[in-house]
Amino acid sequence: MKYLGLLCMAAAAVAGGFLLAGEWEMRVKMLGIFRQMAVYLKARILYSNETLPEALKEIGSRFSDGNSGMAAEAGLFFLRVEKRMEEEAGKPFAEIWKEEMEKFPDDLPLRKQDLEALQALGENLGYADKKTQERTILFYLEQADDSLAFLKKEMESRTKLYRSLGMAAGLFFLVLFSVNLIFKIAAVGILVSVMCQVLKHSGREDQAFLTSLAGLILVLFWIVPYIYDLFETIKNLFSL
Repeated sequence: MKYLGLLCMAAAAVAGGFLLAGEWEMRVKMLGIFRQMAVYLKARILYSNETLPEALKEIGSRFSDGNSGMAAEAGLFFLRVEKRMEEEAGKPFAEIWKEEMEKFPDDLPLRKQDLEALQALGENLGYADKKTQERTILFYLEQADDSLAFLKKEMESRTKLYRSLGMAAGLFFLVLFSVNLIFKIAAVGILVSVMCQVLKHSGREDQAFLTSLAGLILVLFWIVPYIYDLFETIKNLFSL
């Protein structure tokens, strides 16, 4: 049972590394979908002379019909905004856009800066002035292009790092109970340090803190019995 538990922990660590790598790839894909939708939006408003609701409905249907996953979620977002514009005429477009963004699922693979850029797009998109709409869309596209360029540049190295880290953590669990305490503590320190750096560079400061805390608790769990034995020895010594 002991070795079965170790194998499960090792497998979970490896899976965690591959999951982090997958999240990076999914973020690139999701950001690319919204960028493509913004390009279509610009073309339909400026060149097809469609109104904003018409453009949102057409693009939303294109991405939601026959699709699933992230593309469908993005398409349904446009359709929900268009429907509320029709039903709640007079309500500021920026408010509708923001409220519908708040309905995004928690597992949507976009970071805070991605969502802020998308929200800024909606804040100025509702103006009737096409020049303002064009500038707003172009600014969003510029931000999306910068983010995608950075993500694609870093993706290969980051995904390799995450997967390697996951396998290293899995190996750590396998040897965890086969070495003495000093090497265990050293291994935890090295692993936690590397994981914290990876998580911080990925914008996951909260998870980095929790990882450090988990490492500290694990080390304390190991050394508390030795501290207890030390105090017992001192107590017995002075009682003599």
